[in-house]
Formats: sequence, C-alpha cells, structure tokens
Amino acid sequence: MVNVKWKKIVAAASLITLGGALLAPVHQVSAADESWDRIQKSGKIVVATSGAYYPSTFHSEVEGKDVLTGYDIEILRKVAEKLNLELEFKEMNTDGMLTAIKSGQADIVANDYDITPKREKEFLFSTPIKYS
Repeated sequence: MVNVKWKKIVAAASLITLGGALLAPVHQVSAADESWDRIQKSGKIVVATSGAYYPSTFHSEVEGKDVLTGYDIEILRKVAEKLNLELEFKEMNTDGMLTAIKSGQADIVANDYDITPKREKEFLFSTPIKYS
C-alpha cells in the first residue's frame, strides 16, 4: 500500500514538473496535500490553458474536428492516463490563469509562463522543458 501511494506521489510530482508551463499553489505543503486529495476524489485535473501558443498548446483539425493539442497538452494527457484521472481543459486568457489557480478554478496551468522571482514566491514551477 505504501509503495502504491509513493508511486502516485511520484506521478503527481511528474505532473507538476512539465516545464515552466505548469504551476501549482505553494502556500503550504499541507495545501499541496489537500490539492492532491481533492484531485484524487474528483477523479480529474483541471488545466488552465490558452490554446493559442504553438507548439505547446493550440488547436488543430483532426479527422474534421477541432482538437486542443500541443506538446504540453499531450504530455498532460499521458500523465493523466497513467494516474487514471480525467483532464478538463479550461481555455482562458493568459492573464486569468494564475487567478484561476489561486481561486481553485484550475489545478495547473499549461502555457508558457516566465519564471520570475515574484511568481516563484506564490507558485511552484517545474523545470523548464523548452527555452525560447
């Protein structure tokens, strides 16, 4: 049982390490634990994204359908699959994404965000997976 829980914690940590694109509230370690518990209970991860930053998050036509895709989006799909969680994408203006994290409307952000000292005081950033 402990090994399974550890694997889930590692998988959750992997989810949060998807580049400077993904963020989560820092406030306290217990808040992170509560967030993970909430995600597990709901069975889904809510992702804030703009859907407008090629190649990380954008729309493409696949078999005649408009599909949200991009490397951040596809990595999230695989991680959620491994965690047996659903993904809910909330497309919004970039300016509203951090507010969505703070207010609990989203669990993570999949977008290109610069890591700044000010943002690092409020949010956990992953190791960047691309530089531009």
